[in-house]
Amino acid sequence: MENKISNNRLSLRLKYCGGCNIHFDRKTLVEAIREQFGSKMDIDYVSSGGEFDLILVLNACPVACASIDQLEAKQDIYIVRTKKDCAPDGPVISWIQSFLDA
Repeated sequence: MENKISNNRLSLRLKYCGGCNIHFDRKTLVEAIREQFGSKMDIDYVSSGGEFDLILVLNACPVACASIDQLEAKQDIYIVRTKKDCAPDGPVISWIQSFLDA
């Protein structure tokens, strides 16, 4: 799998936990990300290995059990652990925007 698409846009990969103990909704956050950044970044899901510009790990509870052992971020990785992280106007959106502004 390539790290970037042909026009050199940043690649953002979404990694989900298994969802066995859902404490907060991740769907609203992912919809906000796709709406705000879908035309500016290559956004896709990842389940195992690879190196990407940014990785967003979408845990559904504070245990944050999603494995990132085989994933490498060229620039950064953000691990969602709280309901606040999942807010569509929360820290994840600012985190992504900071890489587009750089």
